[in-house]
Amino acid sequence: MKDKFIFEESDDPLSYDDQYTLKADKNVSIQVSDMGFCVNKWVEEEEAMHHIGIFKTLNDAMEQALATLEPILYKDLIFKEQS
Repeated sequence: MKDKFIFEESDDPLSYDDQYTLKADKNVSIQVSDMGFCVNKWVEEEEAMHHIGIFKTLNDAMEQALATLEPILYKDLIFKEQS
């Protein structure tokens, strides 16, 4: 599943987190943080970042990020946010 994402290592770890960007939609990213893996989606029309959820595992975050590619899945998405 990792092959569907581009890993971007932070050049300033004190200011920015590492992240994975979805190859099929560069507006979808997974931020690697101390809290877990945060899935976010940039919505150009709103000029806003939508926070989709925080997940304990990278695999869960990647599954959620991939679900944003399917309009039907994304519309009816039941977020599996884990704390």
